[in-house]
Amino acid sequence: MRAMAPRIYHVTTPAEFELAQRAGVHAPASLKAEGFVHCCFRGQLAGVLERYFRGAGPLVVLELDPRGVGTLRVEAPPGANEGFPHVYAPLPMAALRRTFSLSEGAGGHVAPRELLEAAAQSERELAALRAAYAWYDHPEGPKFVETHRDAHRTSGHWLFEPGAISAFHRVLDSEELWLAQRGSLRVHVIDPGGVHREHALGLDLAAGERPVLSVPRGWLQAAELPVGEPFAFGANVCAPCFEFSRFELTPRAELLARWPQHAELVLRLTHV
Repeated sequence: MRAMAPRIYHVTTPAEFELAQRAGVHAPASLKAEGFVHCCFRGQLAGVLERYFRGAGPLVVLELDPRGVGTLRVEAPPGANEGFPHVYAPLPMAALRRTFSLSEGAGGHVAPRELLEAAAQSERELAALRAAYAWYDHPEGPKFVETHRDAHRTSGHWLFEPGAISAFHRVLDSEELWLAQRGSLRVHVIDPGGVHREHALGLDLAAGERPVLSVPRGWLQAAELPVGEPFAFGANVCAPCFEFSRFELTPRAELLARWPQHAELVLRLTHV
């Protein structure tokens, strides 16, 4: 089973949506003019409506499964500091999961209430997690806090926000457990023979995610948020106890030289 990917959203007019339903695909003018279809993530929708659709009249918001569309790239427009999903192909109606009809009032369009509430709930949860612990920036990338240490094991919480990665590293003398508690994470493991496996860490079992992953001692590992995921929170457990003296943040050049077949992955999930 494939893991769930965060939904993407496209704003159009009722007339264009009717044409798309008949044709089976939606190819707005931006596809011909710019080469891609503009989309956004859930938390970006309210801002998109405010900036680009004032005075546009009735609208339809399409919620799409990104796994069902063509080439998708998350790119930042000129002058922006956040990335938006751009789809480099017509949007297939087979990827459509639901629609929202919006009218326009004196204050403009209002994003669908359930999407606004879901985004607000994520922000509240993230704020509570930020305040709950004395986080520090772990050398590999995410925020981390150690919560337990005894003679046999250590454990602590990790917090990934957009843009954070866990860069490729090895824990030389400890087996490590990853445990998901909120959100989704993609954990990449390369075994001593160079075989790469991607694991979907999360609580959505029906979508192929699993809440626990064990990484053998000395194996390369890295992690990243799925595109569009607002944050992910969980825990790591190491046995025997984790010690920085037995932790190796593997240099990019070394990984590229040893595993050139994984160059794209290495470039994405290393700092230097």
